[in-house]
Amino acid sequence: MTPLRQRFIEEMQLRGLAPTTQRSYIHYVSEYARYFKLSPEHLDLEAVRQFQLHLLEERNHQTFSNISPSF
Repeated sequence: MTPLRQRFIEEMQLRGLAPTTQRSYIHYVSEYARYFKLSPEHLDLEAVRQFQLHLLEERNHQTFSNISPSF
């Protein structure tokens, strides 16, 4: 486990987050790092914004691809 991940887990525990919430946060931070192919420690707030836009576009694409015409 990297020092950054350990620190992240400790911070979540200090804040009293539920284990399921912690797993969810770790999952999304992993996805964030995988998207940029960089460790989160090398990413900035602009990268967060770009990732949020990516998630929004992905969700919209999935929503529209699941809609079938009703005629």
